[in-house]
Amino acid sequence: MKILVVGEKLENSLFEIVRIAKSANCDTMFFKKDIKTAIASDDLIVIDSDLVATLPKEIDNTVISVVNSPNYRTSLKHERSISLSSIRSLEQMIKNSENASEPIAVDPASRRIFQIADKVASSDATILITGETGVGKEVLAKYIHRKSNRSQRKYVAINCAAIPDTLLESELFGHEKGSFTGAIQRRIGKFEEADRGTVLLDEVSEMSLHLQAKLLRVIQEKEISRIGGSSVKVDTRIIATSNRDLSRAVQDGILREDLFYRLNVVPIEIPRLNDRPLDIEPLAISFCRKYSPEGKTLSGRFMRSLKNYQWKGNIRELENIIQRAVLFSSGETVDYLPLNENRSAQKIAVGS
Repeated sequence: MKILVVGEKLENSLFEIVRIAKSANCDTMFFKKDIKTAIASDDLIVIDSDLVATLPKEIDNTVISVVNSPNYRTSLKHERSISLSSIRSLEQMIKNSENASEPIAVDPASRRIFQIADKVASSDATILITGETGVGKEVLAKYIHRKSNRSQRKYVAINCAAIPDTLLESELFGHEKGSFTGAIQRRIGKFEEADRGTVLLDEVSEMSLHLQAKLLRVIQEKEISRIGGSSVKVDTRIIATSNRDLSRAVQDGILREDLFYRLNVVPIEIPRLNDRPLDIEPLAISFCRKYSPEGKTLSGRFMRSLKNYQWKGNIRELENIIQRAVLFSSGETVDYLPLNENRSAQKIAVGS
């Protein structure tokens, strides 16, 4: 077995490491735990002078080694390995993400999230997805729908925070003709529209207590009541999201406790982007391709700056910065661009 161990001051890209691993016919990669800039932040390393001599000049400080001994693995029993097969598909993963068919999940923290999603997708269990703004809650919800037995039926998303309470009830449950001023014809709501499909209730904690009570009935009885009309049976899978601490929302009286427990059948919390650093590079490349049809690339300096940046806006902020970087860069390589003045202490390397 050939093992690739990558280490100290690793500054080249994940794709470059994969290229080297392929050329050396390696089976497994290891990362040293104390190498913060390694591909897997708590994983991979080794030294082979012949291999180091073949590396590009810009990564002279990288320590890389290929070990052929089948017993070498035992000396790394306290390290975690990454199978190359799990990252060789990165290029395909990015291509799939551009077609919105598959999410990008390279970091172990991200992969665990999607492993949970794979397990529960085929069930009808209600799922509650939490996490900061911009971490990809709706991306995960769409993924669960695509993997579910309801994938051939409708996926309907509604932002509970963006619609006034007086209109949200009609949006969710529908209304009969003449049930209120302006109701000139009957309208079916999102739950009926997504019958045998999936409804995403984005920012569910922003819903009024009155509507929360009606939502509770939908979950318990599989039944909705149109405004001014009779009850209608529906078979809709519910996925709810929130960027709040919902336990605190219950204590503050913002969210009904009984609704919280009904929604919290399968809780999934998505970590911040900074807590899954291996996703930054492939996400950045994907966004660069999205906003640069002429095929611009991101420099190594740019990548290093992205990895060292504190992503308060998570993936959404990353996408915005990449878009701005691509627009401001004049050459084929995106290399440098400062952030807004109010955050001048942190700079992102992007096109000059």
